[in-house]
Amino acid sequence: MASEDEAPATASAGSKPPPPPPPPPTEAPPPPPPDDVPSSSLLTNNNIRSTLHTKLRAYELKRRTAYESKLSSSSLYWRAFRSLLHDSLVETSKADLLLKGWCHVTEQYGRGMKSLSEFCVEKNGVVVTDEKRKKKMLEESEGSGGWGNNEKGAGMVQRLAESAGLVGSQYEEMVDFLKKEVLPELDG
Repeated sequence: MASEDEAPATASAGSKPPPPPPPPPTEAPPPPPPDDVPSSSLLTNNNIRSTLHTKLRAYELKRRTAYESKLSSSSLYWRAFRSLLHDSLVETSKADLLLKGWCHVTEQYGRGMKSLSEFCVEKNGVVVTDEKRKKKMLEESEGSGGWGNNEKGAGMVQRLAESAGLVGSQYEEMVDFLKKEVLPELDG
């Protein structure tokens, strides 16, 4: 600590003031050349850059070629998927129409078989399914005592009529099942 106190005392006792700092330079000094590349080998540096650029372009070309085939493959898969989806929708639409038509025809067949079981058949063999005409035919056949009851072999005719009624009931059950269970699944 004594030396710190002595230093200012000696400076003020007779020494010269320190010289002023040098003025700032007007131009910036040139940057030093990079350590790894000497300034004389700038031509070699350009050759390295050119070689690296060529290698990079070759790599990009290979990468683009590889991804181009992948893109083509993905495009092919996508078109196949779209085609499959389209075909599936068309087939579902056809199945829906087919089952609706099947329900209609089956319902008509069931009604016809039930009408057969009630002996509602015209003279030319056409089954009467219209409710008003059936009611009128049933009233007429009851008034005349029915047909087939008095004839020989009426038991067999009665069994055929009952089996037609049974078939008609089964067809109606099938139509109900199709309308309640199958068609809503296709429409949904």
